[in-house]
Amino acid sequence: MPIAPFIEYLPQEQVVRGILFASKCIVQLLCDPFVRLVSARVGRSLPILLGNLIIISSSLMLAFVSSLHLVVIARAIQGIGSSCVAVGGRVLC
Repeated sequence: MPIAPFIEYLPQEQVVRGILFASKCIVQLLCDPFVRLVSARVGRSLPILLGNLIIISSSLMLAFVSSLHLVVIARAIQGIGSSCVAVGGRVLC
């Protein structure tokens, strides 16, 4: 049963909240294969370092944004950083 036709009947607040929470996960899911290929070539340390720097910068962005659109963008940037840290960290365990 498709959900998209029923999205207009949901309260707008719930849709925005869902997009906000899903943006990081979707970007992380899309970036994982590419980060895996890059980390296989350059090593694991560089993606983990860059991932941490990306997460820090997106967290600072989240602290100072004033619009909801920028919050979604900052969460998506966090997904990129999380992908870098997660892929490199899985190998080190």
